[in-house]
Amino acid sequence: MTKNEALKKNFDLATDFNIFVAKNPSVVKNLPVKANIIFMTSGNSKINSYNDKLGKAILCEEKSPVFKAIKVKNSWKLEEMVAIC
Repeated sequence: MTKNEALKKNFDLATDFNIFVAKNPSVVKNLPVKANIIFMTSGNSKINSYNDKLGKAILCEEKSPVFKAIKVKNSWKLEEMVAIC
């Protein structure tokens, strides 16, 4: 996956996530203020792998919390990411 392909896919996922959060604000009510969100989706192992590497880099380099926003059909769930640095 090229960087441009990842940017486009992440933009699309972020848009879908923002629409979902606007309708379901409780999804993000417990997120820490400085949390980072990376996107995962069923059926796209390329973007999931790309974003998993990105999330690990953020965790290890920036030491700030990272949450995976996982799209499953028309819904989203958040999971805190853990990495061994």
